[in-house]
Amino acid sequence: MTTQTEVTDSSHLPSALECFERIVATSHMEKPTLGRELERPTLGRGLEQPTTSAGWPGERLCLFLDFDGTLAPIVPRPELAELPASTRAVVAHLASLVPVCVVSGRALADLEDKVGLENVYYVAEHGCEVKPPGQAASFSLVELGPGDETTLARFTEALSPDLARFPGLLVERKRLSTSFHYRQMPADLVPDLRRLLEESLSRHRALVLREGKMVYEVRPATCTTKGHAVLWLLRHWESRLWRLHPLCLGDDLTDEDMFAAIDGLGTAILVGQASQPSKAHYFLRDPAEVDTFLARLAQHIASVGQRSGPS
Repeated sequence: MTTQTEVTDSSHLPSALECFERIVATSHMEKPTLGRELERPTLGRGLEQPTTSAGWPGERLCLFLDFDGTLAPIVPRPELAELPASTRAVVAHLASLVPVCVVSGRALADLEDKVGLENVYYVAEHGCEVKPPGQAASFSLVELGPGDETTLARFTEALSPDLARFPGLLVERKRLSTSFHYRQMPADLVPDLRRLLEESLSRHRALVLREGKMVYEVRPATCTTKGHAVLWLLRHWESRLWRLHPLCLGDDLTDEDMFAAIDGLGTAILVGQASQPSKAHYFLRDPAEVDTFLARLAQHIASVGQRSGPS
């Protein structure tokens, strides 16, 4: 297992399918109580004890699953992404057995629509917004003032005239971030796009630039990351239920925040090949292998519940 200062060359990671028994065995090992590192001021209002906890069979796992590139295959445009029916079914089954959270950079309404499940937790916009199962309203992990959204809106609007020279660029405006998808843009123009964003951000110190797969994202500097959201939920579950072993699956640079957050606490699985060293412990080739892995995991957890039976 890597430490907080170590990373692994993703091309040398072992397969999560081949190491399945090792992964589930590790989940039963004693874990340290969560420390306060990486703590952020959070609101956390409205999060009640999960109504599904009575059905969890005593398994110590919980799941944090990225959406694009992990549960759903990457597509040319974000709105075209679809969750395979078999994957939706297995995620729903897992969520009836253990806590499951879908973590994404997508806006909350978009993410809920794409996943289409009511028994999972949703973390949207890279950790900024959380919606528990069975609750109508979401909440933010940090309090953003009206100035943050106004600054972001002005930044995006001011860029509009300059963006016309980037054919194929897709600008996605969300409540707490703006994404600049360049997957369909000529590759030789990508450095120019980055320079434009960086120069514009030099005049907006309250905003920061983050990079993902074929996308640049601008958001308020006060926003949380996927890692902060994962730790917040782990602390909540630990205080109300029991200490859990987080299993995180993701394919993008922003998922490295999750992997770093659970270092020493759980297991990180990279989907696909990273463009840089990763803090993951294992890998799966693509969403099809994710589907296979999750189906095998659901079968394992269900069998644990059957063996343990009611007390």
